[in-house]
Amino acid sequence: RTTGNWEAWSTIFSIRLRWSTSVVSGKRSSRLSFRGSMILKTSFVVRRAGHGRLIASSDNGFRSRALSPLGQAESPEVYAIALAPGCVEDAHAHAPGTYEHLVVTSGRLVVSTGADASTLEPGDSLFFRADVPHRYENPGDTETTAHLVMSYCADPRLRLGSGSGTQE
Repeated sequence: RTTGNWEAWSTIFSIRLRWSTSVVSGKRSSRLSFRGSMILKTSFVVRRAGHGRLIASSDNGFRSRALSPLGQAESPEVYAIALAPGCVEDAHAHAPGTYEHLVVTSGRLVVSTGADASTLEPGDSLFFRADVPHRYENPGDTETTAHLVMSYCADPRLRLGSGSGTQE
């Protein structure tokens, strides 16, 4: 990720983490504040193609564009991702209780978490725990695109177990 994009990503993560922590602990602080432009002021938001926060790897092989509005701690995060041919993106574990749901829209995508891996094609979807290191890989010779929904489950009693998944 480029420095500017990383700073933007860190800000988004920091805001979500502070908000989630205050909600879970039940201690909402008056010090937890957002600039007016960061709070959603309407219940109907259009994000036009080509707009939104863009995060890219240093070689631009992996790109992620935020589709969801910023500052909505109770909402899942939605991204359009693209991987150049041969791109491999290693992702660190997210916060405990984080899940990702991917739907491939074009190309082929290999996703792995530890011993589990699956090759996805257009229309295939995958739901997995993202609070462990994971990897996205485009094994093809054309760009791969997908939609990714990231959600958070703060209550440990509601989290899915670990281990090998199932295919339907």
